[in-house]
Amino acid sequence: MLKEKVEGLSIFKGGKIVGSDFDGASRGLAVFWNNKWIQGDLIYHSRNMMNVRLVNTKDNFSWVLTNVYAPNTKWGRKALWEEISFQRKFHAKDKWLVIGDFNTPLKDSEKWGGNQTNLDNRLDLMHFIDSHMLHGIELHGIEYTWTNKRIGKDLIQVRLDRALISNEWILHYKCSLSAQVRVGSDHYPIFFSADQCFFKKNFPFRFEKMWTLHPNLESLIQEWWNINVEGTALFRVAAKLKNVKKSIKFWNKTTFGNIFENKNKIVEELKDIQDKIQADGYELVSREEESDKLVELHDIITKEEMFWRQ
Repeated sequence: MLKEKVEGLSIFKGGKIVGSDFDGASRGLAVFWNNKWIQGDLIYHSRNMMNVRLVNTKDNFSWVLTNVYAPNTKWGRKALWEEISFQRKFHAKDKWLVIGDFNTPLKDSEKWGGNQTNLDNRLDLMHFIDSHMLHGIELHGIEYTWTNKRIGKDLIQVRLDRALISNEWILHYKCSLSAQVRVGSDHYPIFFSADQCFFKKNFPFRFEKMWTLHPNLESLIQEWWNINVEGTALFRVAAKLKNVKKSIKFWNKTTFGNIFENKNKIVEELKDIQDKIQADGYELVSREEESDKLVELHDIITKEEMFWRQ
């Protein structure tokens, strides 16, 4: 289902997606990229990890991405670290990025509430990181990436998600890691950046399907179309179309709103709420504020998805 949904987005056309267990409701790994900027090949995957060799077509920088979804048991994680280490032998000279849910903190300070962190689990992960001379990237934005969303003393928050890089990344790119707002998951998404280049396109005017979500659109279009225009039939049609185009662009900017600007505003407001929750814990008021803002975000994401599907 995820595979079909991603491939259905117009922004993804010309791209590729690889994954394991796409049908899992809360499990599964996926990597997708745009072939215009990245070339990639799946080289290994299992239930809890995936190795993909990727090449940046702009500067030919190549690396192996290891996508991690660690089990929630000590022995399951230990087996995964061994599996990743074994697979590393087949690409030992490649630049390496390991990213995902490691399902264990590295130190006591990476957990709030609940039982004390397990020292053996932390040592196993530390040994894996040190044995491969990997570097953890400092997380910006928040301290914890998972929450049980409980209120008061029952709240538990843990840093479970991280990104690890080999030395070559440090020499080639300025890397950073930031946490994004949490929407439908109990995890905060993490965003790895390495001097990314953003490409801008100028698109011609088109009618956006997302506009149909507004209840007054049909009556407004009728109003804009029914202006009094003198001249030949062809001239009148052209003038009416021009007026509808001009009016709907102004309406989109002032009333319906720019979805990307609105989304950024909502995301920032949600981030402020979630930052407060991370610092002070869940209270009834903050939970209601977060819930209301998530509804707003879901609405704007629906509009954004309709925009990209055209």
